[in-house]
Amino acid sequence: MAVVSAGLAVTAQLESLITPDMRILGEAEDLPLLPEACIMLVRNLHNPSPITECLAEHIVEGFKL
Repeated sequence: MAVVSAGLAVTAQLESLITPDMRILGEAEDLPLLPEACIMLVRNLHNPSPITECLAEHIVEGFKL
């Protein structure tokens, strides 16, 4: 999906991050449907540090909103 806020820019965005001031754009505005996308978090599992693991947990939780 493409979104616009304040008429300044258009971007692809996760639905969970759409705020009330954004407008979803699509075929009605002659924009194509966007394909599904995957996001991957890559971590060093051989030598993890507590700080990077904590940050990774926060990132994962943020995407669950």
